[in-house]
Amino acid sequence: MTVVVQKPWDKMHKKIGMTVPPYRHGTPADWVGHYAGIVGDRPALFYGETTITYATVNDHASHFANYLQASGIKKGDVVGIHLPNIPHSVIAMIGAMKVGLTVSGVSTLLMPSELENQLADSGVTVLVTLRPHFQDKIQALSMPSVRLIIVVDDESGLDKTSDWCDLTAPRGKTVVGFCSVMRTTEPAYTPVVMDPDDVLFIQYTGGTTGKPKGAMLSVRNVMYDVQLYSSTYGLKQGQECLVTAFPLYHLAGMSLLLLAIFYGAG
Repeated sequence: MTVVVQKPWDKMHKKIGMTVPPYRHGTPADWVGHYAGIVGDRPALFYGETTITYATVNDHASHFANYLQASGIKKGDVVGIHLPNIPHSVIAMIGAMKVGLTVSGVSTLLMPSELENQLADSGVTVLVTLRPHFQDKIQALSMPSVRLIIVVDDESGLDKTSDWCDLTAPRGKTVVGFCSVMRTTEPAYTPVVMDPDDVLFIQYTGGTTGKPKGAMLSVRNVMYDVQLYSSTYGLKQGQECLVTAFPLYHLAGMSLLLLAIFYGAG
């Protein structure tokens, strides 16, 4: 039997002179770990006046991954990242991927009913949010699938020594501060391999014509997307600095972040 695979995009690639690179397997967590190992002091994130290196991102993400595993979170579970553009968002994303989890960006602009819909639809097990959002929205939500809520104190930064525990956990859920996760765990965890067809992201549409719908992006999808971007823009490894005004929970912001990480850029 002959299997014919239609690839209509190949005509456009040929027309504009684009050569599709061969598939390179890996996840953003793998890329961060790679750069942390060979150029750990290279800047990965610039946030205000703070510069955070690849080694620091990898270390914090490893603490995060360890805590998730110790909490019983397993491959295929979904982590909802309900944060603005702060370093914690990147650390949570990389930490989740280290242990084979799916990441779903959750807009900080959603109303409570919209939050409930997305958390239920995507089956979020772990939710990472800001302290003000937890107090104003999250605490009163109905979210049956969520078991663990990790709260970023808006003044805590990445200080592993800071700790607080004055939030009331919704019934049946665990609430912990982000800095507590950093402080109480070691950066040792059991790596989980993600296959090319595993779902890496669930990104939601805007909901213009109805309720937002979650698009499931596989590891393969994301890798090809990043490689096509890189071949288009001709970026040089380790020599670039990318700036984004897009939220990281949005597809555009996430794509630019992944492109930066892939190239070891800041």
